[in-house]
Amino acid sequence: MDDEDERFTLGVGMVVRAATNLEYILHGLAANLLGEEYAYGIKMAADPVSKHIEACEAALGVDASPIPPLAREALLADLELCKRALERRNLFVHCCWTFDDETQLWWGVKATRGKPAKGRLQVERAESCELPELAAELDRLHGRMLAWDIKYFGEDGDPELGQPGRVSAKRSKRAKQMAKHAEAEGGGA
Repeated sequence: MDDEDERFTLGVGMVVRAATNLEYILHGLAANLLGEEYAYGIKMAADPVSKHIEACEAALGVDASPIPPLAREALLADLELCKRALERRNLFVHCCWTFDDETQLWWGVKATRGKPAKGRLQVERAESCELPELAAELDRLHGRMLAWDIKYFGEDGDPELGQPGRVSAKRSKRAKQMAKHAEAEGGGA
């Protein structure tokens, strides 16, 4: 593996890690906006993140949304940025990439899905320097979505655990069961 291969491979890893963090928060945000008690109890838990974004967008259009009307437009704009960044991530993760020494570019080929171009080949070009930039954008969006989640759905933190303010709390049935078990055993929550 030469230096260019290493830069590209490291960059893809950075993008995947940053996208995973963002997806984790988007999943919890969708559950909260849908009024679900547990993040992993929602019907769409195994769906792609694009479905979670669509669910957030739909929930924000409802009068009963827990997000105040003045904040909804800003959150919708952030969700649109997430959608675009995650689409770019999909290209880097799902294309078959090869480096062209002559052009000094990476060329990616991917079969398209959906209508009307199902099965056609999509050709992309990229430079390895784009990957850290995309990872940084995904990290920035993760911070924005985390801030939304904490502001409207967060819980008081535990100062003994180094959580002096409000924190994001992605609830799951398993976590609740474990807390009940620890409490029954006399170990507290």
